[in-house]
Amino acid sequence: ARSTALALSPTLWHAAAPTCYWSWGYEGTLHRIRLVYGDQVDIRFVPSVVHTDFEEWLHHNGLTRKTMDAQAAEAGRLMGIPIWTEYSALKVPNDQTPATRAVVASFRQGHPSGERFMRELLRRNVVEGKDVPRKPTLISAAKASGLDLARFTSDRQATEGHDAEDDRRGNGLGP
Repeated sequence: ARSTALALSPTLWHAAAPTCYWSWGYEGTLHRIRLVYGDQVDIRFVPSVVHTDFEEWLHHNGLTRKTMDAQAAEAGRLMGIPIWTEYSALKVPNDQTPATRAVVASFRQGHPSGERFMRELLRRNVVEGKDVPRKPTLISAAKASGLDLARFTSDRQATEGHDAEDDRRGNGLGP
């Protein structure tokens, strides 16, 4: 029998954005690493923001909404991932910051809690087509992840300062 024991205990850092189909696509690979190596490989999520202005991000990357949709479909095919069948750049939030703040807040309840929350947001966005920066989606994902909702709301507001504009737009988790 072949041993899967590792000489070192490596840490795999996975930078993931809550609306990124590539981040969702790596879930299968991360799961297989956990199955094969168990606790020998420490897998850590690093929350990231892909964009704060989607139109600017498209322009910077030489994409249009149509080519972005094609890229998402290709990613799903290449990685063998379930992707929302009507995934569209039209559903991508203009600013991912509120969702990323919420992910950072979830990690304040421990890395396992943060990972569960990140997966919930990724699944809701990529598979179900939900608008993850919106308060109802964030609260639903927090509940499903087993987060303490009062602490989550408080931590989210403390993460990089509370942005009252998020609440006026309906994106935040403010009072």
